[in-house]
Parts: sequence; C-alpha cells; structure tokens
Amino acid sequence: MTETERNLDLLLGDALAENDKLSKANAYLINATAFALAEVATFKKRLKYQDDREGHIGTHGPDCWSYGPKHYECALRHINSITDDGK
Repeated sequence: MTETERNLDLLLGDALAENDKLSKANAYLINATAFALAEVATFKKRLKYQDDREGHIGTHGPDCWSYGPKHYECALRHINSITDDGK
C-alpha cells in the first residue's frame, strides 16, 4: 500500500465516522421535530377554546355575570371581588 492509498484510506475512515455521527444527529432532529409538531398540535387544540372565548369578548358588560351560564367566569370574578373587598 502506498502512502497516498494509506492517506486516502484514513480520510475515507474519517468521512465514514463523520457520516455516522451526522446520521445519528439527523435522526435525533427528526424525532425532536416530530415531538415538537405533536406538542404544537396539542397547544393549538387547547388554545382553540381560548380563542373562541376571546371572540365573544364584546358581549361582556358591567353586570354580565348575571347574563347566564356563559358568563360563569365573570360571575366567579364578581364573587371574588365582593369577598376580597370584605377582608
């Protein structure tokens, strides 16, 4: 084996080792991306309820807690404001 062939063999070995490392890193990134996409889908589902609620913000008024069950959270805030003032 000549010196050039030996150097080429060493370079090939280094290239194959680097390729193996990059392949493992790529597989990790693919898995991490898939996990992140699943998390984003979950967050979007959770935010949909919040977005829907905020779309109705114009129906709130000073006594909206008395409008009915859709203003349950407003009623809770009203109750808390009454009980906090009484402390």
